[in-house]
Amino acid sequence: MYAEIGRYLGQGGVWLKNDEVSLFVQKFGGMTPEFSIQLDNSLSSSRVNTHWLPHFKSPFSGKLDCHSQEQLDYWSVELLRQAAGTFCCAPAFGGGNKDISTHGDTANQDWQLTSARCTHDEVTEYSFAQWKLEGGYKGLEYQKTDFVRDNDNSHYMVLEVTNPNAESIPINLAWHTTLGAPFVERGCRILDNCSEYLVAPQGTEFDETTQLSSGSRFSSLSQAPGQNNRTIDCSTMTGYSGHSDFITATTPSPSRMWAACYNPYMQLIYITIIPFNQLANQVSPSFMNYWIHAGGRVAPPWADYAGGCDRNYALGMECSIGGSCKGYDWSLENPTVLGKPTMHHLPAFSAAAFLCINSLMKLPAEVAISLTETELALLIESHIETLDLSFHGLKACRQA
Repeated sequence: MYAEIGRYLGQGGVWLKNDEVSLFVQKFGGMTPEFSIQLDNSLSSSRVNTHWLPHFKSPFSGKLDCHSQEQLDYWSVELLRQAAGTFCCAPAFGGGNKDISTHGDTANQDWQLTSARCTHDEVTEYSFAQWKLEGGYKGLEYQKTDFVRDNDNSHYMVLEVTNPNAESIPINLAWHTTLGAPFVERGCRILDNCSEYLVAPQGTEFDETTQLSSGSRFSSLSQAPGQNNRTIDCSTMTGYSGHSDFITATTPSPSRMWAACYNPYMQLIYITIIPFNQLANQVSPSFMNYWIHAGGRVAPPWADYAGGCDRNYALGMECSIGGSCKGYDWSLENPTVLGKPTMHHLPAFSAAAFLCINSLMKLPAEVAISLTETELALLIESHIETLDLSFHGLKACRQA
């Protein structure tokens, strides 16, 4: 096990590792530009980074120079200059307002590292990092724990939000996970335990890029309603298409929500899991949101210049309490989507925990290509049962 303060593309943060996976958690926004795993087969042995690392992520230290019109024209905000992998969103998911930045304070500020080390309990060993942040909105206070277990190719995350006010504060919460090349490629399959799906409504950044029918509801990712009365299979990544789509989903499961991206060529599955009702103050997500990005955005930094070619190919699997991709104010005005809440009202003088697990599952090469969707789902469910669903590791990290 390994925990060490370090740097990634000029930005400070912490490396957490076991014998198989390497995770970097960045100070700014809690970004995770690398979650990599060692892959071995008969032909080669190599590490593969599963996380989205966009071409426009700055390779330099420091921050956006607000006095540089060139930098403002390209990135506009520090969040785009630093975006990568998984990060947490609070008190907004998506657009904010005059008081709240897009994706909230947690994605737009520097987290203060309070501890980074290895520890153990009677079960296993852990490497972990703990962070805190004082938000600018309503004085909300945030704490975050990231940990990796021995013999477990998973990243465990807990965000805790404290309301020090004498009044209830409505908030969005999200774990914004985005996967990218080389892991995400044409032919990757998307699976989940969801049963209802909703295309982003009109009036969003996807109006000009989607191939789907805005605001439509459906029951299978393989049968999404497209424009011009077409049916689109969104359960398989099709390669660069010039489209960017956003889909919100809900699960009927009372115990957990999960989504997965399966690369049959690497024999590797990336799974995002949220177990319900594990911590005393836990708040569980309402939605799994898919951002299926295969081009379509012609403005910087997605394209190199206005009207240029979008250079990004990515898959977002974002669990949230938030109204589609419409942002904070829209969630206030629309308290439910698909029958689920779009806001959590954090009571006065209370705290809430929002947790997630991102896990990498290797498959034997001899079965990887031929698996059916049902067989894959059963394997994923079996893998999930081997994880620390009760977050016992959180106690060990706190007591270290």
